[in-house]
Amino acid sequence: MLELIIERLKGLGYEMTDGDSFTLNFILSKEIDYVKSECGGAVPDGLKYPIIDWIIAEFLINKKGSGALTKIGDIDLNEAPLKSLVEGDIRADWGGGNVKSAEERFDELVGSLTKGRTRLMGLYRVMIW
Repeated sequence: MLELIIERLKGLGYEMTDGDSFTLNFILSKEIDYVKSECGGAVPDGLKYPIIDWIIAEFLINKKGSGALTKIGDIDLNEAPLKSLVEGDIRADWGGGNVKSAEERFDELVGSLTKGRTRLMGLYRVMIW
């Protein structure tokens, strides 16, 4: 499963670094343990790919929170979007004020990776009495 996670990260534009494998393995083990505890001791086949996205979302959030993530794909977290430019008495505005910051675009990416998590876990959850 780790190979699929790495390929998915590459597809999102993330470049692996030295310590990433350990962190990904840790998050993978944690996520698998959580799903097993909720789903009666086994990981359902229908959660294989959603789990990969959930792991990637947690990984990216951890990297960003530690300051180790500065860029993923075309999202540069160190760059502020250019919303307007003033040169003398001329002003040019872009996007009508609707230009999204890198932070907002990153949050949308992570949100898309975790979308439907609660619903999917509910589909496979096993009640233990």
